Amino acid sequence: MKVYTGERKTPEGYYLVIVEGECYERKKVKFFLSKIKNIKVDEIDRKIIIYTRSRRNKNEIYKKLVMMKTSFSEVKKANEEAPTV
Repeated sequence: MKVYTGERKTPEGYYLVIVEGECYERKKVKFFLSKIKNIKVDEIDRKIIIYTRSRRNKNEIYKKLVMMKTSFSEVKKANEEAPTV
C-alpha cells in the first residue's frame, strides 16, 4: 500500500491524501474513512483520493494511514515467513 499527499492545495481549496493498494487494503481504508467527517472520498481504479479542507485533518489522516500501511506490511511479511503444511 502506498500513501502520499498532494504538494499543495488544489485550486478548489482542498488538501489531498492519495492511497494506492490491494482490494482488501482499500476496504479497510474506506471503513476507517467512513468514521471521519468533513472529507470527500473518490475511488478510481486502485486509488482512493481523499479531499479535505483542513491541513490538520490531512496530517492526521496521513499519519493513521501510514500506521495502517505498516501493520499491513507486517502481516504480509509474517504470512510469507509462516511455514506451510
